[in-house]
Amino acid sequence: MLIVQIHDTYPDLFATTDIDIDQQYLKVTQIADRFGIVDPTVEMMRMNYANYLSGQNRNREALTLYEAVMERLNSLDNRSVLYRFYIMHLYVTYINHLSFLGQNDRAYTTIHRLESLMSQWEDYDLSEAEKVANSSRLLACKLRIRPLKKDTPQLINEAIQTYKLALSQSEESFDEFVCDEVYCDLPICIASTMMDAIRDDIVLPNVKAFKTVLFCLSNVITFARLHPESPTSKTYLGNALHNLGFFFSNTLGDQLKARKHCHDALRVREDIYSATRHPNDLYDVAQTLLLLGATYVNDRHSPLTGTELTDALGFADRCLAIYSELNTEHYLEQDTRYYEALQLKGSILYYGGEESKASGLALLKQVWDWCQIHPENNYQGVFLEVSGKILQVEGWI
Repeated sequence: MLIVQIHDTYPDLFATTDIDIDQQYLKVTQIADRFGIVDPTVEMMRMNYANYLSGQNRNREALTLYEAVMERLNSLDNRSVLYRFYIMHLYVTYINHLSFLGQNDRAYTTIHRLESLMSQWEDYDLSEAEKVANSSRLLACKLRIRPLKKDTPQLINEAIQTYKLALSQSEESFDEFVCDEVYCDLPICIASTMMDAIRDDIVLPNVKAFKTVLFCLSNVITFARLHPESPTSKTYLGNALHNLGFFFSNTLGDQLKARKHCHDALRVREDIYSATRHPNDLYDVAQTLLLLGATYVNDRHSPLTGTELTDALGFADRCLAIYSELNTEHYLEQDTRYYEALQLKGSILYYGGEESKASGLALLKQVWDWCQIHPENNYQGVFLEVSGKILQVEGWI
């Protein structure tokens, strides 16, 4: 409605034809700013343009724009359901992007701000579905942040109970735009956090961990396949299949089953990237390539065969190339991904036999040296466990 009003009022400003949707969002916000229009719908268009910048790996510009939207929305009346929906959507998107970049302090600060806003909404007559949806989205944000903290077991338990409560609601009770987050994002975050907790030897009382992980991921796969019309269902399908590969590789140690799920995830993620050409969708492809390569060296005690070495190096090199291409702003998390892939290649060469062993050790030493300079990276434990142990055994450190 607002777009129509602006078009009708200022038609001469929309003379450009064949403009793409993201540029249209930008144009509407520029015109609104020019004429002093302050409206939540305009701010959602501004946020949509920030999402475009994010998808293009223009992260600093995206974060600045998210913050501008946040400032404008915070000045408006928060009593309407639509306004609260916009606020949740903005804050969740912003927090998750901060987590993606490893900006944990800023993410936690924003989470606290969102919790403060949500506490004010308790005075309003929120439906049960809105309460569950809000809690689901907030908990998913908290679970996504790494490294894990002392309150992780309590957080996991709270998230599981919230997810069960969501499953007890009818699907129709949730807004169509948050269904995927309630039924897909939260259970994926639960499963991912539980697997990392198991890896880090964090005790999870009152939780049947393996069963819960499989329950969550299976539900997501089923939901995504039953809702192909959802614009994000394919993304969540790829995420769930990837996490299933991680579960079999890193938790159960079944590398063959892990590889199968990873190949399934890779096909889905490559299809998404082929359709969007968004650099941030390419990150997902690289993530699965990294996991695929890792299935050849996880729990390895013998040299790789010639075919295994070729396949594993192919995955590692593709992953390295993507991370090198996308690491344009050098956030710590972006640098960390590059060194994750470098460690993978070093490990593969190390287990490739005597001819490649020295080359592998040289790469692992690069990883080790970088980790010593940047001990705050959220992958430090794995760097120490892999590069550190191999280098110690070989007398390189």
